[in-house]
Amino acid sequence: MPETPEWDEGFFRSIVEKTAEVVKVCLPDGTLTYANPAFRDTYGWEVERVLGSNIMECVHRGDIDRIARETEAALESSAEFSGPVSNRAVYRFRCSDGTYRVMEAMGTYLMDDENIGGVVLFSRAVSSPKS
Repeated sequence: MPETPEWDEGFFRSIVEKTAEVVKVCLPDGTLTYANPAFRDTYGWEVERVLGSNIMECVHRGDIDRIARETEAALESSAEFSGPVSNRAVYRFRCSDGTYRVMEAMGTYLMDDENIGGVVLFSRAVSSPKS
């Protein structure tokens, strides 16, 4: 029987950095503070170039109001419950070549977590890039 690996920082870093899903951490205003390599593989953006930018600028304008409403509702519900609050969203995200991919994301709001201080988003493409 194989040994159970130690669950240390390296173990979790390998999981996050080698998954095919896009993993992002954003401040509540949309400022990107972390993105795994799948971000580059999915959207074509070099992670180092977009860190510190507002990723909402890449969300299709037709989806922004709905995403804002869903985010506000999740944040309001977090005041009612103890523990992290999550919500699911489907939206179009602009790739570096100007095309859009339809993404499905699960966001978990961890603003009070001193290790995160933002929203953790796990995203996967549900369509190929489209103009």
